[in-house]
Parts: sequence; structure tokens; C-alpha cells
Amino acid sequence: MKQENDQRGIAHVATLVMLVVIVGVIGFVGWKVWDKTHTVKSNNNKETNVAEDKINLRDISNDWQTVVSTNKVISLKIPDGWKLTVDEINDTLASSTDPNDITYKKGVKAEILSGMTGGTDAPLRIFMFSYDDPSSNGYPLDGEKNDFTTYQGIKGMRYTKTYGPRDPYDIGPGPVEGEIVYTYIFSKNEKYVSLSYSILPGDPNNLQYVEEALRTLVL
Repeated sequence: MKQENDQRGIAHVATLVMLVVIVGVIGFVGWKVWDKTHTVKSNNNKETNVAEDKINLRDISNDWQTVVSTNKVISLKIPDGWKLTVDEINDTLASSTDPNDITYKKGVKAEILSGMTGGTDAPLRIFMFSYDDPSSNGYPLDGEKNDFTTYQGIKGMRYTKTYGPRDPYDIGPGPVEGEIVYTYIFSKNEKYVSLSYSILPGDPNNLQYVEEALRTLVL
């Protein structure tokens, strides 16, 4: 009798163990299916959001204000909230040294000023000019190199350079450690256009708006 009870007890324990294992397996499989489905949906949502951002950015750039250089070579639309100066003497377009002057502010009309640009050791966040001689672009074209094309089909090149520590004996004006400089070069009908955009440590990253403005470039 005792042996029969022991066998029943063992069978009962084995059944419980088996049930626990089955429930565990079912739970694990269910979790894997949910995780995979959730991940796919999450990735799809991210891709959709990125696509919507690009579409919306192009849509809103249609209403941005157009700025034209004095020599009429450069024409592009600049984002709401920007402040650029057209230098009629040096024939350049430039922002100030304040990164907020090239920060997008929805609904705030861009300001286009007239006057001199430069005159400071601090880097102008945006500096743009045209030239005829391709060797006189004024920038060291090194760093990572990528193609860049405007909405008008003007093919250009983007150079990205991140600066490291400066020589302690170099006390003149120049890039600071951690500064990122994006340089863009475009050409059409033997006319060249160059733009530099500098991001200093602590600056907001306005690259997507800078590049959207460049995509509206007309030469």
C-alpha cells in the first residue's frame, strides 16, 4: 500500500513538473512572438516617422523666404527664424557668431540684413560665397566626403571635418577642439558656390535645416 502511495506521489509530482515546463515553453514562445511583432512595428513606425519628417521638411521649405546674393549667382530659401546678412561689398551671405541666428523657429519670419560680414575671431556659423576660380574656395577640403544634390539637380560635394585638440602654441583664431565643420561645394556653368557650416561644442545641431536650405539652391 505504501509503495502504491509513493508511486502515486511521484506520478503527481512528475505531472506538476511537466505542466510547469509546458506553461514555461508556451510563455517563452508567446513572448518571442510578441517581441518580434513589437520590434517590427516599432521599426516600421520609426521608418514612417523619418519619411514623414523628410516630406514635411520639404513641404514647409516651400514657404521659406528667398535670399539672393548681390551678384545674383546665389539664390536659396532660408528657414523661419534665421538671420542672414548680405554683404554687398564682399558679395557673401553669412550669419553671425550666434548659433541661435540659424536655429529654426516656426512662424518667425527670417531676417535678411545688409552690411559687412566677418570682423571677428569667432566663427560665423554660416558663410557662403561664389567664385570663378575653383582653386580659390578658401577652405581646406579634407575630411569625410559625400555627394550632395539640390532639388534643382545641381550636384555638389559635402566635406565633414571634426577638429581635435589645437597646438598649444597656436594662439590665433581657428577651429576649437570638438568643432565640426561642414563644407559644401557646388558648380554650374563655370560658377562655383561654397558654404561652410560650423557647429561648436554646446551649439544646437541645425544640420537638417542647413541642408534643406541648400537643397533649394538655384544657380
